[in-house]
Amino acid sequence: MYALGLLLLFPIISAQVATPPRPIGFVYNGGKSTAKVHVDIYIDLVCPDSRDAWPGVKAAALHYGPDQLRLTVLLFPLPYHQNAFYASRAAYVIHKLSNGTKTFDWIERILSQQLDALRDVNFHNKSDADLLELFASLVTDMGFETDRFKELTDRRSPNDYERLTRVMWKYACTREFLTTSKLTVE
Repeated sequence: MYALGLLLLFPIISAQVATPPRPIGFVYNGGKSTAKVHVDIYIDLVCPDSRDAWPGVKAAALHYGPDQLRLTVLLFPLPYHQNAFYASRAAYVIHKLSNGTKTFDWIERILSQQLDALRDVNFHNKSDADLLELFASLVTDMGFETDRFKELTDRRSPNDYERLTRVMWKYACTREFLTTSKLTVE
């Protein structure tokens, strides 16, 4: 009977959300873990609301400084923004390639300069390869090798960036967020 119970619970246990890596998200401006205030912002890189929220949140982090306020950005690509998942996955690649030094350059570039180009209406007749080419042109301007970026960003290549992006999305869902941009303050 005990074995039958375990057998019935196995699908439930194995379907749980993967544990995200720690620490989660990208810490802005070297925010310290000892800061008095911790702010997490969940953003979608292709969402106009995230674009509008980012300058104010960033200004607050700069105003108070890393000793007082730790700002962590968690990427939450919404399913109804066609290119958001790809832009988020590319952020993880940029983070890896630059050892974290250009992650926010990518985030800001997408939010401030490329949002209109990445809108769904502009990609109805384009492929994933077209999107990858657009991203490759952006990272070339940032000083990265295009071929290496493409290799790591390609969802068919065996790497961890696809999983990291999915786990972060699931993590945001466990926080019961349905839209962006959302803030949590501790």
